[in-house]
Amino acid sequence: MRERGAEDYRQRVWYTLRAKDITLKGIDNLFSLTDNPTRFYSKDVLVRAKVAMVMALVTWSVEGYSSTVI
Repeated sequence: MRERGAEDYRQRVWYTLRAKDITLKGIDNLFSLTDNPTRFYSKDVLVRAKVAMVMALVTWSVEGYSSTVI
């Protein structure tokens, strides 16, 4: 499930990049958000990529839930 969520997340990131002006650091933060939770503390992520941010949070939640279930 995490793989599918990460794939959907990357598609959303590309959609966001086409639609909004984001700095190079913001782009880097968006693509590494599902691997590094400290990237949530980025202005570009918080202001310009709200839907992608929520999708990354869900991906982290699913990963946390699945690791506690097993």
